[in-house]
Amino acid sequence: MGAMLSSARNALRSTLLLGLLVCTTVWAQTGPRQLALTHVTVVNPSEASPHLDSTVLIANDRVVEVGPSKTVKIPRGALIVEASGKFLIPALWDMHVHTENAERDFPMFVANGVLGVRNMAGVAKDVFRWREETASGKMLGPQIVAAGPLIDGPEPAHPEHAIPVRNAAEARQAVQSLKAMGADFVKVYDGVPRDAYFAIAEESKKVGLPFVGHLPASVRVAEASDAGQRASAVLSTARTCLVVQLTRKKQSNRKPLAQM
Repeated sequence: MGAMLSSARNALRSTLLLGLLVCTTVWAQTGPRQLALTHVTVVNPSEASPHLDSTVLIANDRVVEVGPSKTVKIPRGALIVEASGKFLIPALWDMHVHTENAERDFPMFVANGVLGVRNMAGVAKDVFRWREETASGKMLGPQIVAAGPLIDGPEPAHPEHAIPVRNAAEARQAVQSLKAMGADFVKVYDGVPRDAYFAIAEESKKVGLPFVGHLPASVRVAEASDAGQRASAVLSTARTCLVVQLTRKKQSNRKPLAQM
């Protein structure tokens, strides 16, 4: 068993995004150049088989050509990386993070090939600043899609990054506040009252923000699906089973609640 785990670890090491490491070190230091990764095995998740002995050309932060190494012409002056025995995969996304220490977490994301994250709640002044700084290149880190503060009930579980609401009017105001902050989506939490929940759903549609999050106990899974909740971050075992049942037995055009 130990030998198998060791072998698996070695295999994973050889698949760590070679192009990513080059782009974040050598390439970043030398300025904008063309980059050629030669003789690499390209793994495309949408296809059944990997592309062996491929060359990938990158220019201006974009992949401009992928093809067999024997046919791809490498431009003069390009930085060439011999990648025989290595694997190249698309960047990964982590769809549920709560970053508190960006200086520690962001380099770890990048080093492991995670170039996109969905921040599911955080302190607004930090989360949105990190989003801007990583987008501009000021800070090394993944692309960030962020909720900012979550919306919770009158006694929020995480008051440091929550907007408490007691009723529908406060819920609508909270959604408007998140829109003004620049949130990419709205996250609801366990303590949101029933009338406030449906007000959040309606107001989110009006301002053009998806809403996701937890499912308050007063709201049924089918109701959440009909209201337009895009995803549920946490569900009890019983409710998870109910989602599966709805998915299998739905008779209408209702879209079942996605789970992540």
